[in-house]
Amino acid sequence: MAVVRDRWADVVSGDVTLEGEVYEIVDQRGIQQSVRLKTGPGRETIQVHMNGYPIVRIGDRIAIACELEGVQGLRVDGFRYDRYLMKERVLALCRTYASPLIVGTTPSWRTKLFISRDRMERALQRSLHEPHASLLIGLLYGARSTLPDNIQEEFRRSGTMHIVAVSGYNVMLVSIALMLPLSIVMRRQYSLTIVLFCIGGFVVLAGGDAAVVRAAVMGSLVLVARHIGRPSSSPALLLLAATVMTMIEPRLLLDDAGFHLSFAAAAGLIWLAPYIRARLKGFPRRVQGILSETTAATIMTAPILWLQFGQMSLVAPWSNLFVLPLIPYAVGSGLFAMIGSVIAQTLSLDWLGVALAMPAYVILDLMLMLIHLFAALPWIST
Repeated sequence: MAVVRDRWADVVSGDVTLEGEVYEIVDQRGIQQSVRLKTGPGRETIQVHMNGYPIVRIGDRIAIACELEGVQGLRVDGFRYDRYLMKERVLALCRTYASPLIVGTTPSWRTKLFISRDRMERALQRSLHEPHASLLIGLLYGARSTLPDNIQEEFRRSGTMHIVAVSGYNVMLVSIALMLPLSIVMRRQYSLTIVLFCIGGFVVLAGGDAAVVRAAVMGSLVLVARHIGRPSSSPALLLLAATVMTMIEPRLLLDDAGFHLSFAAAAGLIWLAPYIRARLKGFPRRVQGILSETTAATIMTAPILWLQFGQMSLVAPWSNLFVLPLIPYAVGSGLFAMIGSVIAQTLSLDWLGVALAMPAYVILDLMLMLIHLFAALPWIST
């Protein structure tokens, strides 16, 4: 029988029986699911890959027999998976084909939140076809594990994966897309306040873990920096935020691609976007904003994407130019569809849920069509 001794270097491989609380869902699809299990009082977890049934939820206490292995030296196609897992405070991996035994549920605000969110997702999926429902869920709080693999590949090839990812890059670009229509109908400070409240709602819906909070902080920082009217203060705010984050979690500096992308995108929006926008004076104001900001973010993040994942999209500025303006309408109609679906399910009126979800379906279908068209171009990525 193997035991976990002390931190990452002291994990002994072998067969174990684990019992603990499901702290985070990594992936749930098909006949497999991956979760992070908290087995003790500390912040560290064990990542368990197991049978997909029964489906477990955040807060469930499970028992599972599996084969334990340490994370030291793990690589996936050259990617330092061990350093990524250490940054995520994963002590070890445990693999099995067995089904977990659910022995109870730990009551907490996160447990109640995820139970409520699961109910809303199920209601939405009764009213909205796939992959439209999964795309909407990804837009609302960054959960993309239910998106089919071929759709995720199209997002990557078209340079639009950020709209369904939990990162500061995602929060910044989606928030900017929300700001544009709001700024037309109300004063700038009011639209900024609404968007910041939306970011707070995103943090709650996404579960409030460390990665989500970091993404929200970075995204909010850039939004505030762009609207305080003192451009000289923006770099200082960005560097201060990055310094505080790395002091709290030093591994971010070397091992967190999401943090690198967020910082690079923020730097692009602060330093590079104004120069690009100054050269787009012949374009409409909204086009200037989207094109300059997505181009700046793409240029700054391209080296990181190439080094980390061996891929970058050559057409991301153009695909984002068409897709980003649709996001405010997709989010607004999507929230309406989700609330309407819950009401329709409560009243046992499935036709009502489908009718209320129709505007969201049309917008999401248009987004998927555009992403498919850009991803299909043979020169789209390298």
